[in-house]
Amino acid sequence: MDRAIMVVGTALTPFARAVINELSSKQIIEIFTEGELLVNITQHTLVPQHRILTPDEKQTLLLRYKVKDHQLPRIQVGGLQIEQAHVERA
Repeated sequence: MDRAIMVVGTALTPFARAVINELSSKQIIEIFTEGELLVNITQHTLVPQHRILTPDEKQTLLLRYKVKDHQLPRIQVGGLQIEQAHVERA
């Protein structure tokens, strides 16, 4: 599947969003506003590293912090960390 990146000055109109949604079945389209690209928040010193854990790493983390799976924070599907890492939903 082809990938495309669009940089827009302002938020998309509903019509433009609908057109892009139609095209998204044929290719992956990532949309960024200029403001999102001015600062790379993932490089900020207060942002922890984000990565996908292996099942063993996840189990170790759960045991270490004595928490259950549902107590772990979730990253939103459209979140910046997901977009930066180019992670696809499983």
